[in-house]
Amino acid sequence: MRVMMAYDGSPCAEAAVEDLGRAGLPAEVEVLLVSVTETWLPPPSGLELVTPGVVTSIHERTEAMKEQVVRAGDRLRARFPGWNVESMQAAGSPATVLLERAEEWKPDLIVVGSHGAGPVQRFLIGSVSQRVATHAPCSVRIARGRVEDGVADGPTRLVVGIDGSIDSDMAVYVVAHRQWPAGTEVRLVTSIGPMVSTHSLVSFPEEKSIVEEWQGQAARRLREAGLAVSTVLSFEDPKRALVHEAESWGADTIFVGSHGRGAVARFLLGSVSAAVAARAHCTVEIVRSVSTAIWPDGEEGATLVGE
Repeated sequence: MRVMMAYDGSPCAEAAVEDLGRAGLPAEVEVLLVSVTETWLPPPSGLELVTPGVVTSIHERTEAMKEQVVRAGDRLRARFPGWNVESMQAAGSPATVLLERAEEWKPDLIVVGSHGAGPVQRFLIGSVSQRVATHAPCSVRIARGRVEDGVADGPTRLVVGIDGSIDSDMAVYVVAHRQWPAGTEVRLVTSIGPMVSTHSLVSFPEEKSIVEEWQGQAARRLREAGLAVSTVLSFEDPKRALVHEAESWGADTIFVGSHGRGAVARFLLGSVSAAVAARAHCTVEIVRSVSTAIWPDGEEGATLVGE
C-alpha cells in the first residue's frame, strides 16, 4: 500500500502523523512525506532583499522544516518498523504540488491535516485539504488526530455512510480489509433525509426495505471481518446525519464514498462527502474507487440495489 502524507510541521500535521496509528493500515506501507514551500505568493521586494535578516530568516525556517520532516519520518519508522518512509520537499502551490505528485507517484491514500500554519508556509489550510479531497485520483484521509488528548492505541469507533452506491460499498470494503484492534466497532449510517416523500418514486416502507438490504449486506461483510456492527437510519439531511452520529457516538473516523448513486432520489451521499469532511469533529476518509472490488468469496464488492 502507498500512502502520501502532506506535512508542514504544524500541530495539525503532527496530529495527522499520530492519526496514522488509528487508520488500520497494514504492516507494510510505503509512505511519502511531502512538504511544500509556497511560491505563488509575491517574492520579497527589493527593500526586503537588502533588509538584514529577511532572506536569512526564510532560509532558516526552510531548513527547520527539513529537520521537522526528518523527525516525523523517524517517528513513523520507530512506530511502524515495517514501513518504508521517505520524504521530499517542493515549491509551489501546496494543493497543486500534492495533486501533481499523486498523479506521478500513484498513492492508494493521501493524508492531509484539516488545518495548518507551518513556519514557512500556510500549508494544510482547510481550502487545501478540500481541494485535495475533491480532485485527488485516490482516497483521501483528512486527519483530525487527538495528540493533545494522549489517545492510546485501542478499540476504534468507525462511522460508515451507506447509500447503495459503488463508492459507499467500496468504503465498506476498505474498512473490512484494514487491520483494526480487537473491539473495534462500526456504525452504518444511512440518511433518507427529511420525510417529504410526496415526490418520491417509492413509498417509505419500500425505502426502508432498500436501506435494510444495503445495511444487512454491509453488516454481514464487516462482521465476517471480526468487527462489531450497529446500524442507524436517519431522517436528517445526510450532511448533518453522519456528522451528528459520529459526534454523539464518539467516533474516531467517518468513512464516506466520494460519489453516491442511491436507488432512491433522496439518497444523496455522494454530494455530501466534502461537507462532511469540512464539518466533522473527527477524521474523515473519503473513499474513491478506481475499479470494482471483488470480495474474498468472489461476490462483487459493489452491489447496486434497485438496478
